[in-house]
Amino acid sequence: MIETLRGTPELVGTGLRRDRWTLVGWIGGLVTVATLSARATLPLYPTLAERRSAAAAVNASAGTIALFGRITDLSSPGALSLYKMSGFGGVFVAMLAIVLVVRHTRADEDAGRSELLGASGAARSAPVAAALLICLVAMVLLAVATSIGLVLAGLGASGAIAFAAEWAGLGLVFAALAALAAQVASSARGAVRLAAVAVGIAYALRAVGDVGPAWLHWLTWTSPFGWELAVGAAQGDHWWVLGLSLGVAATGAAGALATADRRDLGAGLFEASAGPPSAGRRLREVVGLTWALERTSLLVWSIAFFFYGALLGGFVTGASRFLTSTSSRDLIYRLGGQHVLSNAFLAAELSIAAVLASGFAISVVLRLRAEEVEGHVEAVLATATSRRRLLGSYLAVALGGSAILMVLVALGAGLAYGISSRDLGHVGPVVVAGLAQIPAVWVMAGFAALLVGLVPRLAVVAWVVLALAIALGEIGPLLRLEHWLMDLSPFGQVPRLPGGTFSWVPLGGLVVVSLMFLVVGDAGYRRRDIG
Repeated sequence: MIETLRGTPELVGTGLRRDRWTLVGWIGGLVTVATLSARATLPLYPTLAERRSAAAAVNASAGTIALFGRITDLSSPGALSLYKMSGFGGVFVAMLAIVLVVRHTRADEDAGRSELLGASGAARSAPVAAALLICLVAMVLLAVATSIGLVLAGLGASGAIAFAAEWAGLGLVFAALAALAAQVASSARGAVRLAAVAVGIAYALRAVGDVGPAWLHWLTWTSPFGWELAVGAAQGDHWWVLGLSLGVAATGAAGALATADRRDLGAGLFEASAGPPSAGRRLREVVGLTWALERTSLLVWSIAFFFYGALLGGFVTGASRFLTSTSSRDLIYRLGGQHVLSNAFLAAELSIAAVLASGFAISVVLRLRAEEVEGHVEAVLATATSRRRLLGSYLAVALGGSAILMVLVALGAGLAYGISSRDLGHVGPVVVAGLAQIPAVWVMAGFAALLVGLVPRLAVVAWVVLALAIALGEIGPLLRLEHWLMDLSPFGQVPRLPGGTFSWVPLGGLVVVSLMFLVVGDAGYRRRDIG
């Protein structure tokens, strides 16, 4: 056994050093959002009757259950403050685990580092073991930090620890699945896609099990997200379910280690397609190449955003049912800033969609940095392609793609709202509200471009800034922070539409800021050393 894992401790130490800022950014962002969400929402339902009524109303909406899961413990203080974080927050935890594991396994193989490690005497399965241990450390740190944050926010110790444990257990399950995907796929990108598909399937199984007929409820127990919700603070703290997550994670990890010890280096179950013998006309230009690399990702995001908007639009007509107290109604009014509850709800949810669209835009811009690290950019720049044109191709996808996402989510919400209320006149105002969020998204994309151009080693800080923007723009109003502090978030500058007063001034200011970021980032990228 010792011989099989030879070199693992050294790889763990090196990997933690490589990922220290990535871990700080991801863990800090997740803990901040969960803590502030609990702190802001716990006081809104002070009595048992209000909690039961609100939780029952949430469970009465199929759209809400599909998105976030069913609340089984109606009396839990953490139910209404953390049920969204259990659902969508769990997706981000899963993606963190996938990124960590694939980076230290298949990505290192693609870059040739694994071959060098083998020549140094490290065991064949050592990279997989090290990646899983790095992810274990990350999940433990996340659980400890989340527990402390939730206790400080006012949640009981038992509920806080249960919620943190559900996140950690979910992360370990998908870390093991990512390790298996790294053995099956023939590239790092393929491994991430396989693991991401597993996340989508698991989330869909949980949703169908929760909202489907009684004979389909068993599907919830086939999904790691179903296990996660059974453990969490909002579900009665069923600790025994955590053993199921740990058991599946251990089994998957053992399978990945055994496969890595026997698999040929660089091989995969699904071989990468060699592609056509000659490049098409579009691939001969860097814009076409970038589009070919990113179009599948944009398509997946587009489908998800449209259906997300449709779910929100279908839910908006019944939003008032779970706002059972005066303080909870004030919550939505402060988030949306309107006197009409439905408009306030839509404004708040479109702002959240803008944050998610910013995540897409940032990921596209940072992909250029990843291609640079992998040595692909040098090959492109060896042709007649200029640096400005290369950077511009990624920015075009990031800025244009994020705008498309906001149009789709607003269109889906407007159509669903119009159909449910039998008034399609709602479609136009909701789409305009979605368009108004685009300049804020572009500011985040521009800041990522600035980092890639000036300080590429700190490009991951773009995720940290996005997490801070979430905390300031979405939760700041609930905590009644100073206006100048909340104004630092670009999302706080957007007029609260539909229903609010439209103004070109803040939107024009956001466009100017994004242009400044883009210009400075372009100047830096054209002058700095590549790599």
